[in-house]
Amino acid sequence: MPRLLLVPFTLIALALILACGRDDPESLPQFATATPAPAPPTVGPTPTAPPADTPVPADPAPTPIVETLPETDAFFEPDVCKIREPQGVIVQCGNLVVPENRTDPDSRTIKLHVMVFGTYSRNPAPDPLLYLAGGPGSSIIETAPYQLSLFAPFLAERDVIVFDQRGVGASEPVLDCPEDAQSVFDSLNQHLTIEEEKSLHVDALWTCRERLVGEGVDFTGYNTAENAADVRDLRMSLGIPEWNLYGVSYGTRLALATMRDYPQGIRSVILDSTFPLDVDFYPSIVPNADRALKTLFDECAASPTCSRAYPDLESKLYDTAALLDAQPGRTIVFNPFSRQTHEVVVTGDRLVDTVFDALYVKDFIPLLPELIYDAAEYEFDMFELVFGTIIGQIGFRSSGMYFSVNCADEVPFTTLAQVERALNAHPQLAQFMEPDSVFDICGFWGSEPNDIKSRPVDTDIPTLVLAGRFAPNTPPGWGRRGATAIAGSHYVEFPSGAHGVLGSSDCSFGITLDFLRDPAQEPDSSCIAELPQVAFKTPATTGIALVPFEDSRLGIRSVVPAGWIQYGPGIHGESTRGVTAIMQQAVPTNAAPQILPAFAQQFGVTIPGEPDQMLELDGLRWDIYRLSLDNRSAAIAISDDDEGMTLFLMLTSEPEDHEALYRNVFLPTLAEIDTLQPQ
Repeated sequence: MPRLLLVPFTLIALALILACGRDDPESLPQFATATPAPAPPTVGPTPTAPPADTPVPADPAPTPIVETLPETDAFFEPDVCKIREPQGVIVQCGNLVVPENRTDPDSRTIKLHVMVFGTYSRNPAPDPLLYLAGGPGSSIIETAPYQLSLFAPFLAERDVIVFDQRGVGASEPVLDCPEDAQSVFDSLNQHLTIEEEKSLHVDALWTCRERLVGEGVDFTGYNTAENAADVRDLRMSLGIPEWNLYGVSYGTRLALATMRDYPQGIRSVILDSTFPLDVDFYPSIVPNADRALKTLFDECAASPTCSRAYPDLESKLYDTAALLDAQPGRTIVFNPFSRQTHEVVVTGDRLVDTVFDALYVKDFIPLLPELIYDAAEYEFDMFELVFGTIIGQIGFRSSGMYFSVNCADEVPFTTLAQVERALNAHPQLAQFMEPDSVFDICGFWGSEPNDIKSRPVDTDIPTLVLAGRFAPNTPPGWGRRGATAIAGSHYVEFPSGAHGVLGSSDCSFGITLDFLRDPAQEPDSSCIAELPQVAFKTPATTGIALVPFEDSRLGIRSVVPAGWIQYGPGIHGESTRGVTAIMQQAVPTNAAPQILPAFAQQFGVTIPGEPDQMLELDGLRWDIYRLSLDNRSAAIAISDDDEGMTLFLMLTSEPEDHEALYRNVFLPTLAEIDTLQPQ
């Protein structure tokens, strides 16, 4: 199986960094989307067998844990935020202190880091929204500074609460496995077989597991049952009578478990890219991948421009994979977070894995036909963009938590034979995937079986189910399955959506906000019919004609070059290397003085005291700065409007292209950009 499983929303942040060349998560200037109101927020066993030759039971007979976990003396303690607080919003932080293992009376306590974002409203809804991250093992705290555009529509009406689940990110302890991440980086420049990669992966996780055991980690306390009890205890510790749950990917499974086991105080639930409790994940990986890839192939075939430029895409992918397995390519890939470069051997399985992983991200889908055809000619510019973003997000998932959960929830309730049957049914993909290594890992990990599958979710809590047609590991069928099990739920599918559809369009926000305002009523989803189909990048779309662009979340109306890809909110770029990009934002004027100093500190440049040029266009006076940044040129423009907002525009590009782009993209955009009333 692909070792680099993506986490929702993180990729957008990474693409943003790729486009704008920023150094690290904590050095980013933050762009608020509205002016906040001044009110504060309202609210184990240690087996010693080595990893080699681990036996896999043919007929597992796990003993499930108790159906619900007892209430404990969990409490919330205020604390400083463990990341730099985003500018323009009011945040309160603290820790939920809970037992590591609620079934062990002698268990030590652990801390789950919590951030409460205060609403902008002076008359807020009384029920906040709790965000449940995916993975399992993904950190929302570490990516929170990037999520203001995701949170802003909700903050206009209610508080938003995020927390890092046990074992993850800013919580204590953290079950990270840097040994595994390093094994990935070490293998990038090697031509390894899948079995050789599997061996490195298993050995690295054995080393990680031994270290975590030495640090006192009780793996039996890290599973979905404990996570759901944490959600219960968090609401009670914060004194919140009622709230709403939003879960994405694994977060939907956690939401479903919480709805079933601790329904008290849950007003409504939003499931985005659903992972039902009763599905068998590992036998589903290959069939789900096959379905998602066929969706890509069929979509290109149905597009006159894509099918003409990239005919028979399915055969081209597998023929190119065979070519690269026989004679691998080599390229240099930039890691946008570490700002390091990696020599990468491009093999057939790495190509197929990259295409599969890219299907998690809506904005990567239009690039994939060109990526595949270019790879056949040993041209890897597009591959570098996508693969660099994939490896850049490795640090945002706790591998130890991922395996603790899946070794408790999944592996004891499936068999290797089931996985092998799935591989045999899809021989074309089987040669590129190995979803069986998890059985070796779980053989020594130290989790205990946690039966979350056998009891159905019997609830009538109002639920909105969102699904993207291209999602590779949470297919629409899983969303429909989850919706069918919940009385009165509402199912909405986005035809061009991928994994994590919330935030992919104003339409997805509109439907979700409509639901939250009145969960008992079916939300208005008529905007789905107006969403564009996938606009595949083809040679005919590489010009620089400007087309209208509007984002009500950012509060801007402008233009962008036709054919450029949206990397993140207000960020569009050419799809070759991420060097050429344009960023458009509107921030409250009281935050604007921090923009240039933060930019200068981040890139190690000196901003002149006076702008290089001043322009007046349509009543706005623009200060323009021209800079050199490492291997790129940049132009920055700043202007205050009459509504208390500051407009910010930045263009980065290769030096040799900069003057043409400055004349044909940057200056025309200055003439068009304007603020909207934030929604």
